[in-house]
Amino acid sequence: MKLFVRAFFLTSFSLLTLSLILPRVYGQPYPYPLENVNQFDASVKLAPMRRIEEEKPQFVMVGDSVLHDGVDEKLLTQRLGVPALNFGEPGTGSAVWYLIIKNNIEDAPTPPKYIVIFFRDTVLTTPSFRTTGRYFAVVDDYAGKREPLVTEFAYLNSMTPLEKFATRYLPLYTHRWQLRAALDDAMRYPPAALIGCDRRCANQAIYQLGPKELDAVALQQAVFDVDALNAPENLNFKQNLETSFLPAIVEIAKERNIHLIFVRTKSTRFSRPNSEPPALQTYLTDLQNYLAAEQATYIDLAHEERLLDSYFIDLLHLNREGRAVFTEILAEKFAPFVVK
Repeated sequence: MKLFVRAFFLTSFSLLTLSLILPRVYGQPYPYPLENVNQFDASVKLAPMRRIEEEKPQFVMVGDSVLHDGVDEKLLTQRLGVPALNFGEPGTGSAVWYLIIKNNIEDAPTPPKYIVIFFRDTVLTTPSFRTTGRYFAVVDDYAGKREPLVTEFAYLNSMTPLEKFATRYLPLYTHRWQLRAALDDAMRYPPAALIGCDRRCANQAIYQLGPKELDAVALQQAVFDVDALNAPENLNFKQNLETSFLPAIVEIAKERNIHLIFVRTKSTRFSRPNSEPPALQTYLTDLQNYLAAEQATYIDLAHEERLLDSYFIDLLHLNREGRAVFTEILAEKFAPFVVK
């Protein structure tokens, strides 16, 4: 009993102390305002806009690592005879794609004729997917200081009442990602410095893993992502549409007279026709109907027979041979849209 009482008072004292110290350390008020939950930097990564203005592409492709690693931009441009730019950002979801479209493509002086969005499963209406933890940095890259739609849809809407309470009143929870990053730095860099290895050297050593380790990590992440996107709460298209970035993307495209093309990519988990769960099939039907009503194009490559299972290094990503085949298939699909 005495041990419990001591532990209780020690924990309470620690929480109280942190409540006083951490807000000062990170320059934040207490209680923490929920509208500041994401704390975006004011700068916006504008590399895509600059490339659009320099190369004036007909096709701008947006997506995650499946696009980034799986589509050969030069080969696709060569096959189509017009510029096609690959803006795939590894480790991203619809929040980053919306921000790239809003803060780069919409504002480009000469917008492209087509925006091609590569997606899988329910990612288009799961706005919080890949927005927290280590994924936050990429969201911040493309976000302005104030992004109310992203704050609401990607962060606040996905928080439970308990999470909102903890965010406001428990700084140890509020600043958990900053604390984790500081702890990671403390474990990573000082030991390396003892043997004369600076930060760049340490980072290179950590990320220079063998193919087997990389494949295992990629496979684990791919399985987790598939499970997350196919959670029951994410499979109701009509219910989740209005709290997703999809309507905003459609509206931006209409305002700039850009035609949207949505490409559903292949996963070896659902590679056979009708292998998806019934709820996902219903979701995809509703998505197709919505896009048709908005005069967007839907290209389904989820069961493309030319993308052999042997081309995949995990559930989602293609090897070099698969990349070439996938690029040729896209050239075939995009060819009818080319304006000479």
